[in-house]
Amino acid sequence: MQQSLSRSMQAGPDLRLQAIKLAGQWGHPSVLPLLRRGLHDSDSQVVEAAAAAIERHRGGLKPAPAPVSYTHLR
Repeated sequence: MQQSLSRSMQAGPDLRLQAIKLAGQWGHPSVLPLLRRGLHDSDSQVVEAAAAAIERHRGGLKPAPAPVSYTHLR
């Protein structure tokens, strides 16, 4: 899979974006170099997807906690 993703990174922007998204979903540490390469891509969508995937890898983008309602305290 990693070789296929690497090949896609040498194709057009749509395939590069798809490769970055797949690498981010895979979540394996071995894809970090590919994601870092995506940070320097000429296509801004690829760069944004790579940054988001790396952030998820770090655990930075976690679901927000459910909002707390204090109306019952009034």
